[in-house]
Amino acid sequence: MIANDIAGRPRSPFHYVDKGNLATIGRARAVADMGRFHLSGFIAWLLWVFVHILYLIGFRNRIIVMVQWAWAYFTSQRGVRLITGQWRPRTGRGGFPGDPDATPAASRADEADRPAPGATSGMS
Repeated sequence: MIANDIAGRPRSPFHYVDKGNLATIGRARAVADMGRFHLSGFIAWLLWVFVHILYLIGFRNRIIVMVQWAWAYFTSQRGVRLITGQWRPRTGRGGFPGDPDATPAASRADEADRPAPGATSGMS
């Protein structure tokens, strides 16, 4: 397309190809809708797994994802998706390790004893 633009040739018309829809709906269950082809259940889930692995770039990525998914499947573990607590930078002003603007470690030692901004000590 770019070569045609540079050469001054007209662009070919855009053609959309709908490959269908795949969605997981539970553990080892999915639905697949690809034109006149409809699947559900375990077979659709296997198709979902195969298609997602197929579209990963690189052999190493495919192996890593297959191993991680197999481990999660056979151990019945789910990925943790919880964010708990209030976030505070660990290194002072800068907020990330190695920041030249961060507070030196010696002055951070007493910060651990101070309450977070806005926190109350519980003593009135």
